[in-house]
Amino acid sequence: MATKPVWSKVILIGDSLVQFSFNPDSGCWASMLANSLQRISDVVTRGFSGYTSRSIRNVLPDILSKDDYDQAACIILFIGVNDACDNTSIQHVPKDQTEDNLTAILAYLKEQGVPTSKIIMLTPTCFFFDEFQAIHDFKLPQRYPDEYSKIVRRVADKAGVEIVDTNKLSNEHPNPRSLFYDGIHLNRTGAELLYKAIWPSVVKRVTDFHGSFEIKLPIWEIKEKELQ
Repeated sequence: MATKPVWSKVILIGDSLVQFSFNPDSGCWASMLANSLQRISDVVTRGFSGYTSRSIRNVLPDILSKDDYDQAACIILFIGVNDACDNTSIQHVPKDQTEDNLTAILAYLKEQGVPTSKIIMLTPTCFFFDEFQAIHDFKLPQRYPDEYSKIVRRVADKAGVEIVDTNKLSNEHPNPRSLFYDGIHLNRTGAELLYKAIWPSVVKRVTDFHGSFEIKLPIWEIKEKELQ
């Protein structure tokens, strides 16, 4: 009897930059991942618009099952842009608390049997206050993702977790504003930039999980011949 295929998972955890990552009209980097991983690994998103490291730490026990963790080939954490709101906002998280929350999130994943080698942390992308404010009719807080990116890097370095520095990537882009549709959320150009940055690391982890990077089950011609 043929061995049943094992379906691994690539799990994305974060705020609106993850929640909107399947949106076909804008920041569709999860869609790009899912398309490239068809018949290889499933992409699972756990994105919560407006959430900070504090709120994600709080809900983490409720958002994934044991099977999710057991089947995880890769977990991507994209957290911090809401922490980076200034202290006029209820979303603001002091830097020392952000560091503690991210460290606790990594510790929780480890408790669920996820080794650090499966985890990738992304730094918050750059932010354009004027564009984000322009689409709202109430005053918004300023955000400082560059400062909070330093915290993400520090936590990742201490834990031995791979970092994909999307903050640096967005800041050093020839036209950073062209990556967002509202100054904070990725458009298709920004999504493609992010996808290309993480894709090699995702492939490595999926390959490590399965021992190869091959589609599951025979192509249709072979399957049909088997059934004749």
